[in-house]
Amino acid sequence: MNSLKKNLGSIPFLAILKKAWLITWKNKFLWWFGLFLALVNFNFSSNWKEEDFDQQAISSFIHQNSHWLLPLAVVIGIIFLALIVFSFVSRGGLIAAIDRLEKNEKTNFKKNFSSGKKSFSRILGINLTVCFSSLIMIVVIALPAAYCFISQKIATGIWLSIPTFLIILVILLLASYLKNFGQIYIVTGKLKVLSALESAYKLFLNNFWTSIAMGAILIVLSLVLSFVFLAVLFVLGIIFVPLGFLLWSTLKEPGLIATATLGVPITLAALLLISAIFKVFHQSAWFLFFKEIASQKEEEIIAEISEEKTVISKSPDPVSGVTTSEID
Repeated sequence: MNSLKKNLGSIPFLAILKKAWLITWKNKFLWWFGLFLALVNFNFSSNWKEEDFDQQAISSFIHQNSHWLLPLAVVIGIIFLALIVFSFVSRGGLIAAIDRLEKNEKTNFKKNFSSGKKSFSRILGINLTVCFSSLIMIVVIALPAAYCFISQKIATGIWLSIPTFLIILVILLLASYLKNFGQIYIVTGKLKVLSALESAYKLFLNNFWTSIAMGAILIVLSLVLSFVFLAVLFVLGIIFVPLGFLLWSTLKEPGLIATATLGVPITLAALLLISAIFKVFHQSAWFLFFKEIASQKEEEIIAEISEEKTVISKSPDPVSGVTTSEID
C-alpha cells in the first residue's frame, strides 16, 4: 500500500492536466487535428424502427432513383474513408506537434501534418493490430458463455458471463493503453509497430497503477464533457426553440425550415468545436503523462547503472586486493 501511494504521489497529475490545457488553448492550430479526430468519432444515433418505414415504398424509391443514389453512396463512402485516413494522419501530426512544443521548437500545422503523413502507415498498423488481436481474444473468450446460452444452459451461461465480462474488460483496458503509448512511441521514437507495442506493454506494466489513475481521471473528464454538450444544447435550445415557434406562427413551414437551416449547422459546429478541443487536450494529457513515466524509468535505469559502476569501482581486485578507487 505504501509503495502504491508512493507511485501515485510521484506523478503530478494536476500539473499535467494544467499544462495540457495550456498547450491546447495557446496553440489553436492543434484544433484542426482535433477536428479531424472528432469528425470520425462524431456519431449520430436514432430510434427509428423497421416498422416505422414502408419497406415496399423504400425499395421502390431506391429502384427508381438508383441512377443517382449509387453515385451518392460511392461519394459518401469515399468521404468516410478520407476522414479515416485524415484521422490517423492527424493523430500522428498532433503527437508530433505536442512533442515539438515540449521541446520549445517552432512549429505549425503544415510541418506536423507532414510528420503525420510519415507515421500514417505505422499508426494505422498499430491500430489494426490492437483492434484485430483484441477482437480475436474477445471472440475466443466469449465462445463458452455463448455456447451455453445457445444450448439453453442459461444458469451455466450466466455464471460464465461474469468472468468473461471481467476478462473482456481487461483486454479492452490493455488494448487502450497499448494503443495510446504505442502511438507516442511510433511518432517520437520512430519505432516500428511491434517494437512500439513491446515498449508500450513494458511501460504500462511498470507504471500500472499510475496509468490506471490517469485513465480514470480522463474518463471523469469525458463525462464532464457530456454535461458540457448538454449545456450547449440547452443554451442553443433556449435561442432556437422560441425562434422556431415565432417563425412558425408567422411563416408556417418556411419559418421552421429557416430555423432548422440556421440552428442545426450552428449546433453541430459548436459540438464539433468542443469535441475537437477536448481531443487535443486528451492527447496532450496522455503525451505529458507518457513523458513523465518514461523519463522516470530512464532515471531509474541511469541510477541503477551508476550504482553498478560504484560497486564495481569499490570492489577489490582479486589478485592485488586493491580497489579501483585506491588505484585512482
